[in-house]
Amino acid sequence: TVLQNLAAGGGFDWRFVPGATGWTFETRHPHWGVDRRKGNGVNDECVFSLDRRNFTEMTYTRDLLEHYNAVYAAGNEQGINRKIELREDAAAAVVFKRREMFFGDSRLSKEESIQAAGDVQLAKYAVAEVMTVKPLPGVWVTASMFLC
Repeated sequence: TVLQNLAAGGGFDWRFVPGATGWTFETRHPHWGVDRRKGNGVNDECVFSLDRRNFTEMTYTRDLLEHYNAVYAAGNEQGINRKIELREDAAAAVVFKRREMFFGDSRLSKEESIQAAGDVQLAKYAVAEVMTVKPLPGVWVTASMFLC
């Protein structure tokens, strides 16, 4: 919420960017910054912790509203000739029960491309994990510098 309010004030932007090994926290003032994860070896990390006493409130939730863990991906044919590939996240199905969706793309004909499109949909509709932090006053010296 604080980051959104700073961004609404202008001059400061932030985002979480998905990658192959996890998420990257990036900031911009006035240009996009770099990774702020702990131990990244590039920039100082942004860490909110009880030990540092730098926040007043922290919440962590999982949003399952748009979560699907089984995707039936279909290609460009019709009827019995249409190739349909099942792509699923078995671990998520055990935890959150099976949640299915259908995805069709008439541009796809090869089995590998249909599977890849199904994998993209699985990633798109994965469980959204949201952390909200309310920093203490004075933690943010300026919009572009972290003291966390």
